[in-house]
Amino acid sequence: MPTVLIPSHVAVILEQRFWEATPHTTLRVITYEVDGACREEPAEVEALFHYFPNDRFPGRNFGAEELRRVWERAPRLRWVQTNASGVDGLLFPELLDSSIVVTSGASVNCGPVAESVMALILAIAKRIPQHVRHQGRHAWQRYQKLELCRSRAVVIGYGHIGQKVGRVDMRRGY
Repeated sequence: MPTVLIPSHVAVILEQRFWEATPHTTLRVITYEVDGACREEPAEVEALFHYFPNDRFPGRNFGAEELRRVWERAPRLRWVQTNASGVDGLLFPELLDSSIVVTSGASVNCGPVAESVMALILAIAKRIPQHVRHQGRHAWQRYQKLELCRSRAVVIGYGHIGQKVGRVDMRRGY
């Protein structure tokens, strides 16, 4: 019976989705915490899903050290899937030398992250941080703002997210 390890804070949602995705498979789910503590012994675990967003766990992280503690007790582990765009925070030498597959959620998050990039570009161009500070002090001040219509930008790093950002075309106008 396949056994997966999932974070306890998303267990109800993910367990239901696993059952829906694999209706004819018996799947065993074990939960774990941000510190790597498992509800049950993970000896039979074959896959681990990693999802600990910083806004939900400020100052705490399930990273390489925590994954190593789980890995040492999970000899059947074959796959680590993270919802994050990068996997570098989970890697340690023994894991890199093993046959375990580590995959990311880069392509899943590229749209929302590209939208956030565009929002931040607009915020900077329209001087929104300065306006918010002045609004809080009731000190109104005008700023020269950048016009982005028909402008160009350079995208450094052209992975899934960079490609999505690069497809936004401000040169064509509104």
